Amino acid sequence: NLAITYHDLGKLKEAETLKLEVLRLSREILGDKHLNTISASASLAVTYSYLWRLKESEALEVEVLRLREEILGAKHPDTIRASENLAITRRMLFLPRLYKVRDSHYPTW
Repeated sequence: NLAITYHDLGKLKEAETLKLEVLRLSREILGDKHLNTISASASLAVTYSYLWRLKESEALEVEVLRLREEILGAKHPDTIRASENLAITRRMLFLPRLYKVRDSHYPTW
């Protein structure tokens, strides 16, 4: 899809705009608990991570994990992937503070 192509090309703001619209329409048409809506949320969370908007990414990932556990169960591969994605984002939030990194590899919070 075009949003993923933008993302892969590094056009993250364009990808974000399209992914937000996809999520809005998916929620409106399919509802919050539809698997396509949940996948749209997960995709937007990835874009937020690449934009270093980690708190926004974390919030979406928490909701994605909750919904996937509720709908698919804790042992489903998509639920496990959601848990892993959340763990990665939380690690990204924590590591710069742990090591007090202040170089160009991490944004300053």
